[in-house]
Amino acid sequence: MDIYRQEDLRLRRHLPVIACWSAGGFSHQARGIIHALDSRTVTVKLLEGPGNRGQYARGSLLLLPRFADQTAWSSTFCVRLCPERSRRTR
Repeated sequence: MDIYRQEDLRLRRHLPVIACWSAGGFSHQARGIIHALDSRTVTVKLLEGPGNRGQYARGSLLLLPRFADQTAWSSTFCVRLCPERSRRTR
């Protein structure tokens, strides 16, 4: 759980993230950016859709819980930081 708490402390507006949620019996993940956040929730604007799900198209806004909201948060209903790209040196 410590990694989730550390990631949550680093969240800020316009940061690229991976949104994780479930709907219609399926789990989804998609890249997005943080549109807004407060102490309990994060609003993510999707940069891509998770397949051909029209409701979750590019540009859609999702309201997801932050780690502090332990009644709603889970590892499949959350916001994760995008993995940083490693820089190769030659």
